[in-house]
Amino acid sequence: MTRTEFDATLADLISENQSEIKYEIPLIDDFRSESAISTADLFIITGKPQSYKTTLAVDILKKLIEYNPQKNALWIDCDLKFPKHLIKHREIDLQLLKYIACKSSEDILFALQKVEFYIDHDDNNIVAVVIDSLNSSFWIDSASFAKKKIFYQMKNTIERIVSKLGVTATVILQDLGDFTIWTPAPTCSTQMIKCVATENGKGFITTGELCDHFILDNNRCFIWGKRTVAAHEMEFNQQQQTPEADNISVL
Repeated sequence: MTRTEFDATLADLISENQSEIKYEIPLIDDFRSESAISTADLFIITGKPQSYKTTLAVDILKKLIEYNPQKNALWIDCDLKFPKHLIKHREIDLQLLKYIACKSSEDILFALQKVEFYIDHDDNNIVAVVIDSLNSSFWIDSASFAKKKIFYQMKNTIERIVSKLGVTATVILQDLGDFTIWTPAPTCSTQMIKCVATENGKGFITTGELCDHFILDNNRCFIWGKRTVAAHEMEFNQQQQTPEADNISVL
């Protein structure tokens, strides 16, 4: 058997560009360091409204574009609130960022299937896809069984884009009940991240048993602080939360 009959050597996989990416987001970098083999990742970002989910997604996107300067990224906007100011402050080249606006779950599924077909049949020039948010409050109230079925069709399409086509995806989910349930596929490298805002410009993200605290600077960029145990922080935050805390005017 010759080398050409293999998909790749282990050295090839480790040297892939994605394995070298440092997101400068501690919990994500720790997650990626657990595997030496380069893979595309699926980041699921959940949390209540105004908990900095979009801000985190933009930071992930920025690093992917920086490490792949000749490739494009795609932003699927389901809330009609494209974060122009966040993109501007991070100096992301808008020429590399493609945009699709969706107003329904059917729009999202069609866009995802179109992206999957394009990547699979043409030269793959897309390095990242961001969906904000998959269960948009604009149409989630009319959810029925058919909507739930289409939700899992979207989920399966996203996981194929990541695991089979090698495109990193970031999916934002609003914390609106059953639609936040996402069981990771065993074939797809998935990190579940929950965002919590404790006050204006402050909060933490949690994955697994750990959480990292942050504050935001004047440009809405993260400054990462201490690491603590997630269960303790979530319990404390629930005790301290007031009605005013739910109305923080941030993304």
